[in-house]
Amino acid sequence: MAEAFAIIQWQDGSEDYRSDETFVHTPHLASVLLELGAYNDGAELGNAIQRAFQICLQLRIPIMRNFRSIHVYDDHGEVEADWALSDLAFYLLLLNGNAANPDVAHAQAWALRKTMGG
Repeated sequence: MAEAFAIIQWQDGSEDYRSDETFVHTPHLASVLLELGAYNDGAELGNAIQRAFQICLQLRIPIMRNFRSIHVYDDHGEVEADWALSDLAFYLLLLNGNAANPDVAHAQAWALRKTMGG
């Protein structure tokens, strides 16, 4: 069996190597957050994914268990890169989205209420 691995290269030039980690259930697509208007474009979403990776690293949450790089066909039959996300990964990205979006604002308010015990 082939070894599953990922090399994560950060903006400062450092790299993290992750191997042999299995995925949890990843039912969400990152592209849905673009469709919902949580992010204005792919670059903004990509930056949020990098921030979510940093959160996972700081909390020692395995990135590869929650973020899976995939390829999907668009409406025109072209292959596009996307991310399959666990519930945790989807929520991290939703929390970091554009607060002017009602779904993002609701998620942020819900997280704040849970943190403050309300």
